[in-house]
Amino acid sequence: FIPVMIAYVILTAVCFYYLREAVRYPDFFRYVTEWCHRIVPMFACWWVLVLYDEFVSGEGNELLYLYLSPKAVLKVQFVAVMVYFVWIAVYIGAMQFFFEMKPFFVLRLCAEAFFVSGAAYLLVSLLRNTGVPILLIFIYCAYLDQRLSVCTEYLGGLSSSLFTQDWSGQNVKWAAGTFVVTIFLYGIGYFVYRKVRKYE
Repeated sequence: FIPVMIAYVILTAVCFYYLREAVRYPDFFRYVTEWCHRIVPMFACWWVLVLYDEFVSGEGNELLYLYLSPKAVLKVQFVAVMVYFVWIAVYIGAMQFFFEMKPFFVLRLCAEAFFVSGAAYLLVSLLRNTGVPILLIFIYCAYLDQRLSVCTEYLGGLSSSLFTQDWSGQNVKWAAGTFVVTIFLYGIGYFVYRKVRKYE
């Protein structure tokens, strides 16, 4: 829990720094949302990687297969992600008293967090390693908003629409699509994990 707690302490400190320096940063809320997109989805994969660390790199990891099936571990992982969703809602709800965060922002962060956890699961299943997925996820989250800005011409109005945080049909469709893609990632990861386990 300590790395996640430290990350959220840093996120809170950074957000209130920009709030205090609002005179110097008139568009301070943009910086706040950028930091939320960096930190919140990034740590959605933390427990996923911790759960699988012993399975892929621990000594005597083959013994774990005797006690826990891939399906059982996947269920635990989903519970961890759902608990993290609740934490996101509570955290953003508390921040709402100080920042103008709209309800869709919670859904967007949850969709991004779910996607990151699914990507981490797939990467761990494919690479049988937790270090590389951590590095790739951190890089992805660090530049998430920048990529959305760059891809505006390819995404049409979606990029600017997401930044507005409104409950528009386009935004809700994006969130639903992200959840569907993530379930697909989990499905592939589960299939790969079972196949790899069979030949170990």
